[in-house]
Amino acid sequence: MSISPIVKQFDALTRLQILALRPGVWSDEDLVEVMEHFESGKKDRDRAMAVAELILHSPLITNVDYFNLYLDLIGYYRWKNNFPAALRWMIALITFDEQHEDGMNHAAHVRDLGEIYLKAGDLNTGLGLFTRLAQASPDDIWDYNALGFSLPRAGLPGLALEVLDRALALIAKNDPEQLKKQLTHQHREIAESLPSTPDLSSEISAHVLADFRAALLPPVSPTITKPSGRKVVNHYLPPITRLLNLDPVGDAALEAEIVAQGKVLLPELIQLAFDEKMPALGAPTHAIRLLRQLRAAQAAELGEISFWLDRASGDWRKELLTQNFAKIGGYTTSELETIVADSKAETSMRISALEALAERVKRLPALRQRFIDFIRTLLTRPEADTPGEELIVGFLISDALDLEARELYPEIARAFSEDRVDTLAISPLDVQHHWGLLPAPAPEQRQDGMYLRLRCTACNRVREHFVQNVLLELNSLELQRDEKPTAYDPYIMDHEITCPRCAAVDHYAMTSEAHTALLVYNKKLDSLTDLISGKKTISDLPPNPRVHPFRSKVLGELMHPLAGLEEYRRRITTNPKDAKLYMRMGNLLRTLYRKSAALEAHRQAYTLNPNDTEIALALGFSEHDFGNPSAAKEMYERVLDLELRQKETLAMTQPGTFTPSAIEGLNLLKHRKPSAWGVPAYNPATGANSGVNFEAQTSANPSRKRHRRKGS
Repeated sequence: MSISPIVKQFDALTRLQILALRPGVWSDEDLVEVMEHFESGKKDRDRAMAVAELILHSPLITNVDYFNLYLDLIGYYRWKNNFPAALRWMIALITFDEQHEDGMNHAAHVRDLGEIYLKAGDLNTGLGLFTRLAQASPDDIWDYNALGFSLPRAGLPGLALEVLDRALALIAKNDPEQLKKQLTHQHREIAESLPSTPDLSSEISAHVLADFRAALLPPVSPTITKPSGRKVVNHYLPPITRLLNLDPVGDAALEAEIVAQGKVLLPELIQLAFDEKMPALGAPTHAIRLLRQLRAAQAAELGEISFWLDRASGDWRKELLTQNFAKIGGYTTSELETIVADSKAETSMRISALEALAERVKRLPALRQRFIDFIRTLLTRPEADTPGEELIVGFLISDALDLEARELYPEIARAFSEDRVDTLAISPLDVQHHWGLLPAPAPEQRQDGMYLRLRCTACNRVREHFVQNVLLELNSLELQRDEKPTAYDPYIMDHEITCPRCAAVDHYAMTSEAHTALLVYNKKLDSLTDLISGKKTISDLPPNPRVHPFRSKVLGELMHPLAGLEEYRRRITTNPKDAKLYMRMGNLLRTLYRKSAALEAHRQAYTLNPNDTEIALALGFSEHDFGNPSAAKEMYERVLDLELRQKETLAMTQPGTFTPSAIEGLNLLKHRKPSAWGVPAYNPATGANSGVNFEAQTSANPSRKRHRRKGS
């Protein structure tokens, strides 16, 4: 099975080499593919988690499930007993959640943080975190559930039994989370193992234990409420509450008190820093300053959020953060501009940085003119006329439309007129609809075929081309799947594909969008839905009637048809008067549905040798199907006339006769039916080929089945 180039590239690296790579060079989706390769294919979790770190260090924000990625990485380091790393990434996850999800999973993440501290042997911090959770949301059954598992592992089985007793009392009358069976089983197991389990409760600070008991083990409340699973927004506890109305000068004593409890208060400081209901220069500023103090004192594992802490100053939430870029913290406007302008950077990262700039300008209108000037620079610089920039140019124009930056119209019109815009991002019609400009009418979209985005292998530009029929050359496809080099793409279009930029002919490769277009052509919506949902595979869908699989044989050997055309043209250059070469090249062109080129080749063959019956019949077939019917009739009659002369000339004998085919052609022409020309066909289920090999000899028997040759 073939593997992608990026997987192959990473497969050669060690874990340490992967960790040393620069983030943002590859898209997150591509790196997820690499991670799955190591996880499932190689069973190499060490390298898989190194790739996970590379993803989480990247500033990209895509559709990747980052929460599960964080949790996998945290679980990996917990399993390795590398608690500093587990804590570092747990704090990163809490920060990510506050920035991108408004702390929606705050309580769950703090529970996980507390469990890591307990497993690491820091009992006071672990219990302190659960105490804060209980003080904020009393009787949250999930706190008790987590403690029921983590306390015995931390050497606190007696305290675990107390917690489970309280939990069972809480759910005695109402068990909305259906935890009674689990908690009862856990209580029984701990009680049975209690005599042989070491108890480390003596290592807990007396005041920490007292606060824990007061918060989690008070008398049972008569009212049971279903917990929300998260901390109420702005429901802060002392001493954090004292920061809410603190003046900008600060309070040294209060700050010292908070720093002393730093590890326990860390989640709330992060929550306060991102609290949009608080003025940026108020309590959030104090929270940032305290987080920096904790980092300086090395009181907590804050390495993963250092990038954010280094830049968070002033009204940083408005001036630094965007939803579209940076997993933690944000980038300055200058930094974003540098990324967008870097033509060597990964394309999806540049586009994300560009969208982050556009988002920031909408929030900060004072940046509008700077952004417009930046777009103008990128639209007109020399790099804008390179293949890799066409998609970026498209997104720049799209942002200009969103900004209503009509002053950029001259640069936009020039970009389209010079054909250096990827229309997958935006088309001239989009500009026309938005601004009423670029009035040249767009060509009407045809419905009798497909529009495929093909990449020119000569200049690397992608352009859309209309085709009606596509042949799939199976030998080349198999070579490609085996990662063996092929000179041409296995998919062959029904006409010459000429690059509008570099004029290269038939030097193209299918893009992912082209493959998708072939897949979805003429498919029903329910079939596509089943495919996306996994109910069906591609093989379950009806085949595309415009795609024709076959195996190509040219000049007596397996050869790609386009390579065969090149060989015929080379031979014709050497022997320009050889009519048979033109005829056979025409037959090959017709096999590829390249009708006009086939007709031209057959006409040239007949011009060179009008006395050859096979050439006359080949031209008759072509004129019959896509030329002039009168000319077809003339050619069929010419075949009959030539063979009659040959029969009358005793000196000329030949084993075959083309008369039956000519008579049949006349009959089909009279009844306005297609000619007897056979088309290549291949049955993927049976592997059987069918079709007429006209390249070697035109059919000469009305009973066509007898004379058809396998292959085409």
